[in-house]
Amino acid sequence: IMQALGSPGLLTLKAGVDNRLDVIWERSNLGHIDDFSSYSGSWRGVADFEPGGDVDITAAYTYFCPVTWRSPNPATTYPVDIVNDALDTAALVTGGKMRADGNDLRVLVDGVETDRWLQDMDDATTQVWVNLDFAAAQAFTLDGAIAGSGAVTSVTVNEAINLMPASGPTCILRIEDELYTYTGKDDGSKTFSGVTRAAYGSSMAAHIDGSDADWIQHKIMLWYGDPDASAPSTDDDYKPAFELDSTNAVHTYEQFGEDDGLRAMQWETEIIFGSPIFYTANRVAYSDPWEVAGISTGQYDAGRFYLYNPCYITSVDFTDGEKRTNNIFAWGNTTEIVSSQDGIAWIPEYVIVASALNTWEAWSRNETMDLGRIYAGIEASGGELEYADAAVTLNSTYTPVADISITTEDSADYTSYAVEADFCQPVAVSSSIAGQINIAAPIPWPFPDTSFFCFYLHLETAISCTSQTIRIRLKVDDSNYYQHTVNKSLAASSDADYFEEHQISTFSTSGSPTLAGITTIEIYCTVNAGSAIFYFDDVRLAAVDPDSGSDWNDTGDVWDNESGTWHVEEQASADKYLGQIDGAAAVGAALVSINYGPDVQFRSLCRLKSAGGAGLLFRITDATPGSEDGYIFIASTASDLLYLYSLSGGTPTSLSTATFPLSVGDDFYLGIIVKGPTIECYASTALADLWDVSNRAILETDSTHTAGQVGLATMSANGRFTDFLLSRIADRYIPADQVDIEIKAMFSTIAPFSD
Repeated sequence: IMQALGSPGLLTLKAGVDNRLDVIWERSNLGHIDDFSSYSGSWRGVADFEPGGDVDITAAYTYFCPVTWRSPNPATTYPVDIVNDALDTAALVTGGKMRADGNDLRVLVDGVETDRWLQDMDDATTQVWVNLDFAAAQAFTLDGAIAGSGAVTSVTVNEAINLMPASGPTCILRIEDELYTYTGKDDGSKTFSGVTRAAYGSSMAAHIDGSDADWIQHKIMLWYGDPDASAPSTDDDYKPAFELDSTNAVHTYEQFGEDDGLRAMQWETEIIFGSPIFYTANRVAYSDPWEVAGISTGQYDAGRFYLYNPCYITSVDFTDGEKRTNNIFAWGNTTEIVSSQDGIAWIPEYVIVASALNTWEAWSRNETMDLGRIYAGIEASGGELEYADAAVTLNSTYTPVADISITTEDSADYTSYAVEADFCQPVAVSSSIAGQINIAAPIPWPFPDTSFFCFYLHLETAISCTSQTIRIRLKVDDSNYYQHTVNKSLAASSDADYFEEHQISTFSTSGSPTLAGITTIEIYCTVNAGSAIFYFDDVRLAAVDPDSGSDWNDTGDVWDNESGTWHVEEQASADKYLGQIDGAAAVGAALVSINYGPDVQFRSLCRLKSAGGAGLLFRITDATPGSEDGYIFIASTASDLLYLYSLSGGTPTSLSTATFPLSVGDDFYLGIIVKGPTIECYASTALADLWDVSNRAILETDSTHTAGQVGLATMSANGRFTDFLLSRIADRYIPADQVDIEIKAMFSTIAPFSD
């Protein structure tokens, strides 16, 4: 799981309902494992991997929504349009990424699914309203400039940071249009540490000394892309009281609340003296929700209908109002539009005049409030005063800023697999079901019948066993399924490894199965006599390779030797292989033949057999010796340094260096994460902590090369490589067991695992 996420974090497993195991990751709650069955043997695996922690969410895409709270006042259950009227769901629907009804559009706040209310779905300006809690705004200015590229490990500001969190998902800063995360802080020096810049798809930029920095108080994620999603359960008791076509700057009210008082930002009532009556429908009637805000009073009564907003009210436009006085003297003294800075001392903003006794008269007023008002409303005495609509304009200096334009959509790539598992099954003479994966339905099913069913098999046979059969069923139910049989003829008292890939179009059918209806994957084993042990690993479904209809979509099984002598050496330990590059005067290179896309994460264990350099190639478009184009990240024994070079026509340009002590014969891991122009380079002597941020040696931004192949390289040295692992950045999956067959596969033309 840590490998798939590309970062260390806290993993929590807990028992869920309905046979569910909830998998919770500190960086974002990612999913659950649903309903494994084993008839015998042991199971580990994944079925219907769904982002969302304790909630059932299947999503192909995510989007981070930064919201900056700018008011010095805290807030509870404050509604914010987290996309600021700027989410183009029409384009997403047209592009097949989102349902037209928005059922798949979910919101997670700090890892927990939260009620959301949509306005203008399937439109270029969709709104997504969410109720949020905020502490008082924390705003800072930089103490020192930040360069437009390169790693940043700490950020120092001029203001106190003692109210900022020290850890957790809300450790997020916005510095102008660039987002930063941090993992620690020092209040004395006013410094945030463990900083990662260009977070959540934002872009690196230069920031001068004194630039503004703000706290992003919540990690708000949109999830969408499940074509089979049903509408989420939403508690409308807490729905914003104002109209959903309002904005973060202007709240338009056609209803003012409900009797239970739970609606977010609803209006409130207060008795000033006597026994005023508060009513909620036209001319002293009642409704729930409240269609009007009205006060009915006698000569010795007074009441207030008012609104509190922590972002400061600059004006209220009261419309569709009516008034009726039964006492001109009492009315004239206390019937007015009022405001307050603290809810205690109220001042009149405008006196509402009544011209005739016991007669309903229309009224309206767009009143500008004095500065600093967080309360506004009406007061009445000596009659009835009501309004049916109100538009509340807030101070633009203090309203929340929601800006999805500085982040980018991240996609979860379902093309690698839908389900995977591993298990072992000892099989006796009689037929036996080794195990089955019960798929939580419905699931997103992007796989046509050209897709492949794949698994790794280690088979051990007993003395009398010479014929083995594996039957695969993709079942809708017991009468409707796809079936395929794999026969093996392994001599008695021996063992062998197999990698199996079988296109679903070659399966026979029973009944009328559909791929979308599959609920169970069943593996059934038999032997001719005696017994055998079947070890299954990385059981999965894989989409067809877009470049080859007869291959499944993965990293490929061919290495291209570009320069130097490429050779595979089997070590003394079984199933452990080393790729070797020897005899290269300059750059020796071996590339994975299939281009896995521009944004990848990969690593390799490296060893230098002679002085020089060894490392990783990526975004290579030309590996011709002397004319190389792409990037190389390499460790050198000559200088005890790590180098990141851009190669153009064979000429290296140094982008960055970092210290890394190294001797001939040392084993060390190098890792690369490249996404868009951002390049992260990692180095460690141990795999366990390779992806720790402390081992990120280089963080660089460069757009010279945007796509190409990846591979292994030496510079004027003989190098050895193993434990190679490559994945797309977009992939969202829990990998299968890391077994030695991976490296054997990569270097022995056995198709490698998807992870």
